Amino acid sequence: MDTYLTAMLLCSVSFRSYPPKPVGVSEEPGGQFMPKNSTRALYENITIPELYKMSHARSLMPPFLQWERTAAVARFMQRYGTQEHYQKSMKNMYALITQVDQACKEIVDEVKKQGLLDETMIIFTTDNGMFNGAHGLAGKWYPYQESIRVPLIIHDPRMPESKRGTLNDDFTLNVDLAETILGAAGLRPHPDMQGRDIADLYLEDRKAARKENPWREEFFYDFDVDKDGLFLPIMHWSGRSLSIFTGTQLGKSSCLTLRKIHLSLQM
Repeated sequence: MDTYLTAMLLCSVSFRSYPPKPVGVSEEPGGQFMPKNSTRALYENITIPELYKMSHARSLMPPFLQWERTAAVARFMQRYGTQEHYQKSMKNMYALITQVDQACKEIVDEVKKQGLLDETMIIFTTDNGMFNGAHGLAGKWYPYQESIRVPLIIHDPRMPESKRGTLNDDFTLNVDLAETILGAAGLRPHPDMQGRDIADLYLEDRKAARKENPWREEFFYDFDVDKDGLFLPIMHWSGRSLSIFTGTQLGKSSCLTLRKIHLSLQM
């Protein structure tokens, strides 16, 4: 066990509906995300503004991303097809985010109450973002910032004062989280693990390691699922260059014919 870290907060706050139900099965607008009545009431008498003219934003994208059989467009029509649908979906989403905030506060308050805050690493993050109508899309999947850029906040007692409260623009990925936790516990990661200890970016004694092995500048993003006949592209993101492999389903088989397209997208 690392001498600087004697406790670690390992906790998952579920973004599920209440009461619990399978996520993703409801076709009713807003029905996938059902918050408690008490938090939903906070948003009852407000109007959630649209980001911009969402259907026009979709018309500016490459044609294959506008296709109604793409998963993100199909979900958009289901969740945000009318103003009523948009308001219901977004208010349910905002209410669930409020519940996550409340749960996180309760967890941190308990850690403080037990006097463990200065001995505990806390990592706040999530698995994916949501379009919520941005680019005229819904769901996730495509490598726009709204979809794949997620919050990452780390409280680490080992972090030098000069680094606390600062921002870092390096690419961190979800595969880094396990190695970061293992590193804080003084354990070596398995050789087959593909992430990297995020503490390399902020601990002073890691400067030599950063110089010898610079942090990543690109990553491969793969979500090649053809679910229920809905089309999802495969993408590689590097700086501002995007490679997209589009697939065309052949009849009723699951075989895909792939072709590669190079694009430059405004993230």
